[in-house]
Amino acid sequence: MAKKADPTCTVVGVCTAGTDLGYIETVLKHDGAKTMDAMSIHPYRYLGVARGEPVRGGDHAGARPAGEYGAGDKKLWLTEIWLADAQGARGVTEEVSGNCLVRMQVQAMSLPFVER
Repeated sequence: MAKKADPTCTVVGVCTAGTDLGYIETVLKHDGAKTMDAMSIHPYRYLGVARGEPVRGGDHAGARPAGEYGAGDKKLWLTEIWLADAQGARGVTEEVSGNCLVRMQVQAMSLPFVER
């Protein structure tokens, strides 16, 4: 419907909270790629995951749209990033949060399918 109203608009799909690969695969299996120009995930992180490292390459790589579902040309957008410790956001200092954000951005920029 959005493209019918404005053929030049960009439709962003899946928009998961976290990296829900099961949901993404379900959408793609049901031809969801045909209705979107890009896909979005929110790679939320907790300190202490993966030995204190909040940036995990497997999530971004795993979220890469699968060609067999007709989504091989879809770019991935990281539209919301959040970092917390086990007790919530209050336990993360601005310095720690900033350092992790920079690492996550560098990692994302190294992946050719991450557009934003």
